[in-house]
Amino acid sequence: MDVFGELQEAVKKEIYVSEFDFGSREIEKEDIEFIKNSEQKLRKRFMGISESLYDICIILNQVSLKFKKSGDFMDWYEANGLTKDNISEFNKRFILFQEFSDKKDFISSLSTQSVKFLTHKDVTADAREKIIDGGIKKAETIKELLAPVRDRIAIEFKERTKSYVNYKKLEKMKTRITKVEDGNELNSLKADIDALAICLKDMKQAVKKKEKEWEHKNNLTFDDVKFNKLYNDVMNELEVYKSKGEGAMVDTDIDLKNDWWRSRVYDLFHDMEIFDRSDWFKFEERFLN
Repeated sequence: MDVFGELQEAVKKEIYVSEFDFGSREIEKEDIEFIKNSEQKLRKRFMGISESLYDICIILNQVSLKFKKSGDFMDWYEANGLTKDNISEFNKRFILFQEFSDKKDFISSLSTQSVKFLTHKDVTADAREKIIDGGIKKAETIKELLAPVRDRIAIEFKERTKSYVNYKKLEKMKTRITKVEDGNELNSLKADIDALAICLKDMKQAVKKKEKEWEHKNNLTFDDVKFNKLYNDVMNELEVYKSKGEGAMVDTDIDLKNDWWRSRVYDLFHDMEIFDRSDWFKFEERFLN
């Protein structure tokens, strides 16, 4: 393409084209030009808002990670005039930004209600993708499309029972293995570990059997069983963390509504990758909100 042709293409990109059908309306030519110019200005302003909203979500997420150790994120955002509801809305939109990174403007244009519907705990990634790829923004329309999901009966999980495992003793045992210098003591520790391994294997089989019984009895779905188990696994990992005595809140009871403990759960899914990251979204919606 010659220089003149390239210049023409550049000019075309700068020309604003309205999607409104002015031809079928009785509007004065001067008014049409005014409206088109106003549309162009609004478009630029909206693009600025879109960029700002994206930046806000990214910044808040980054700041929350910096407060993971101290657990002071809530105090920080309240000091800056934000509420728990504000943070929840930004977090939900952040998740959509991450999931649909090529549709930043579209995600920014969604209403708070639309974001809430799309990030409902029972909405699948496929359902979200169909709605967003379809360019559907109106909250009421999204609500209607997701009605079958919304009306599905949620499984209520009872409060987890107290752990039967003494994690502190296990940690001491683990530490002792690294320091042992006597062969007899090492053999004794090995025998204890072998006995524990056999016991754990038997208990795992018993748990699987019981889960199948409950699944049949209560007609639970695969996801319900999966996330019930995942919840207990997460809580067990938190018990292990608590037993190590590290961090600002380890002397307190585990509370998933507490920002500090929530950040520990985030670690398990992301930094430590003990659990599958793809399960984080549903776990957060089911147990952390």
